[in-house]
Amino acid sequence: MACSGQLNYFARFFLLSLFLVLRLPISLPAYLGNYCPTDSNFTSVGAYQSNLDLLLPSLASEAIATGYHNATTGRTPDQPHGLALCRGDASSAVCRTCLNTSVHDVRQRCPLGKSSTIWYDDCLLRYSDRSFFSEVDASFPLYQYNGYNASDPAAFHRVLTDLVGVLVEEASGNASSLFAAGWASVPVANASDVYGLVQCTRDLSTDDCGRCLRDAVANLSSCCYGQLGMKIYGQSCYFRYENYPFFELSSGSAVLLSPPPAASPPSAPPSTSTETGTNRGVPCVPFLYILKRQWMTGQIVNCFSPSNDNLQIIKTYTSSNCDIEFFFREQEQLMENNRYSFHFSTIFPPRLFLAVVEVQCQTKRHPTPQTESTENLFREWKPNLSGLNGNEVLQERDGSRPTSFDFATVAAATNNFSDSNKLGKGGFGYVYQGSLPGGQEVAVKRLSTNSHQGLQEFKTEVMVIAKLQHRNLVRLLGYCIQGEEKILIYEYMPNKSLEAILFDPEKKALLDWATRFDIIGGIIRGLIYLHRDSVSRITHRDLKPNNILLDKDMNPKISDFGFARIFMDEQNQGNTRKPAGTLGYMSPEYTIKGLFSDKSDVYSFGIIVLELVTGKRSNSFHELEDTPTLAGYAWSVWREGKADDLVDASIRGTPSCSMNQVLRCIHIALLCVQDRAVDRPDMPAVDRMMANDCDIAQTPKKPTFTLEPPAQPETRNEMTVTSLQGR
Repeated sequence: MACSGQLNYFARFFLLSLFLVLRLPISLPAYLGNYCPTDSNFTSVGAYQSNLDLLLPSLASEAIATGYHNATTGRTPDQPHGLALCRGDASSAVCRTCLNTSVHDVRQRCPLGKSSTIWYDDCLLRYSDRSFFSEVDASFPLYQYNGYNASDPAAFHRVLTDLVGVLVEEASGNASSLFAAGWASVPVANASDVYGLVQCTRDLSTDDCGRCLRDAVANLSSCCYGQLGMKIYGQSCYFRYENYPFFELSSGSAVLLSPPPAASPPSAPPSTSTETGTNRGVPCVPFLYILKRQWMTGQIVNCFSPSNDNLQIIKTYTSSNCDIEFFFREQEQLMENNRYSFHFSTIFPPRLFLAVVEVQCQTKRHPTPQTESTENLFREWKPNLSGLNGNEVLQERDGSRPTSFDFATVAAATNNFSDSNKLGKGGFGYVYQGSLPGGQEVAVKRLSTNSHQGLQEFKTEVMVIAKLQHRNLVRLLGYCIQGEEKILIYEYMPNKSLEAILFDPEKKALLDWATRFDIIGGIIRGLIYLHRDSVSRITHRDLKPNNILLDKDMNPKISDFGFARIFMDEQNQGNTRKPAGTLGYMSPEYTIKGLFSDKSDVYSFGIIVLELVTGKRSNSFHELEDTPTLAGYAWSVWREGKADDLVDASIRGTPSCSMNQVLRCIHIALLCVQDRAVDRPDMPAVDRMMANDCDIAQTPKKPTFTLEPPAQPETRNEMTVTSLQGR
């Protein structure tokens, strides 16, 4: 009986425990933070609160099925706008719990705020009395560290940077989810893998999502170097990485950048299968070739799709289906005395298109026929790689490495630097047209001898600049050093500079409005790359028409960027005691105080846009007493409602001249040339305003800065590399 009583007791205890467990709610979501501006509140009883009480629960319920919903309730001026977003890998149950909690919490934490955002690990909820849909908010009010440091910060940061780049492109290329998660292994003994996740609110376009995420990760080197985990949350997008899995690894959006390395090879080589073939080998630290598409010139669909380890089949397929330029972004060396096999993967979207050759080591006892063919494949691709004739691609870590020329070759290419080959005097020295032995036309810049740098420092700067590759930047092909001679070899631009055409009474006929507008767009894209997307973030500091070169199709390419360290030895980041540029294009803070930033380039860009619209030089107004600058004159005419009068007579009324576009360009240019840097938009904001047909809300302030330029613009144009990432 005692035994029976004990069983009865334990049975009742088990049933009671089970009942209590079943009654427990799903664990509450992890709260991260909230944003509650205090500059706009509503009364506790009123139409806005009533509408908000209707909006928030409906957002939560409607978002559960798809993970996202936005809506507006009521009528102006008591009309709240809101959105709810669940993390891309969250289940419906997790999404429901998180959003229901957020609806309750946001009203507790921001009871009278007309706008607020609340973040959790698995969701966010946002509302405002102003419509914010399809607008990028590039502020990131929530930063959280996990508090641990990497044992090898440099190796961890390199892998993290590569992973982040892939995730940003993956998310911004996936319009349906704007979400990506993935992980990569750090090739260091006992190092943790790195796991990353990025997501945008789904009201954004893919382009805006990409811009938002690039803003989020822009300062990784300065804020998070060596940190094993970080959360950066904004109202339009967010980014998180950790050294442990924090997302659903079975998610269809998860991407593996590189296979985790094994600590030591097993005694017998296992056979492992992958989606794209079978790798027969002993896994070791992965060896990756990452080929990044720069500009597509042909077919790309299924370019590397064959699921086959046979190198010859892949080579035949790609040669018949692909017409694409590649360059090496990274090349890690094989372990000595090992052989390898590989497969191609195309898990990335066409916007970036990374072809990843995943390599596993092979012992000498298990050689494969692919081994000898791999080098041959890349040798055959060398002519199609970015860089002069594909030189040194296999030997160097980066295919963008410039070619080193001997002085005799350069002298012969320019007829011994003859005056007949001279194209003009640009920043830092004279420029000559040249022809290399293979027949390639190049521009040769013979630098002046007032550089304070030594040989190795000069080479380092050249390597940095050579990695800056974009359709709207003039490409550095090579260099030459001999004694005091320092020479740069660039791609040749047959239409020379924007200044040479825009201000020539006859040649300016080549620049109809459509072409001018395309030039403006190209300058915007080039500056965004320099300011935001390049590895070494660049402030040009002497942007002007003479530094905007035009190719055979009149596409603009920015030149003369990135050589401050060669020609300036008294500067630091953001300040120089020796400001040098071209008067008329230099911003007030740079001219007067030597302060520079991306907003200095924004000012110069605004002046160039006004010159493109008016067809007049920036220094042609110094005799006017009331408005001695182009910016001041344009603002006065625009303020009077006579902006049409600013338009160059040679394009006014022509078929390609859209006055709506012209007036929008004038408005944006005037925002760019405001006296205070803080009042100017950054280049991504300029890009958004150019692409949007909606009215521009900001009213430009009157530009009052005046410093009379000389009749002929100076050409002193020393620039700086303002690197926010360690070199």
